[in-house]
Amino acid sequence: MSTVFTPQQTLAMVYARMHALRDHLADADSITAEALCIDFNRALDHLQLAGFDLSAFKLEGENVVDQVGWLRSRLDSALDYMDLLAGLP
Repeated sequence: MSTVFTPQQTLAMVYARMHALRDHLADADSITAEALCIDFNRALDHLQLAGFDLSAFKLEGENVVDQVGWLRSRLDSALDYMDLLAGLP
């Protein structure tokens, strides 16, 4: 059985997932960081399906030495953007 969520519910769930990803970055190694990058991109895909296009924040096709720093930067940017969408200071 599949549950259909409203766009606002999807936005809230993705926001929570991104915060959880951000919290796990401190313990990430290169293998874990790759999995976290995949999870981040999936979260952005879920947002796009709900009508929120944050694809500009996707982690794709870039050769990056510091994946953890790269992901942290994109997560911070996406979370800041989502805060602005919600009207938070």
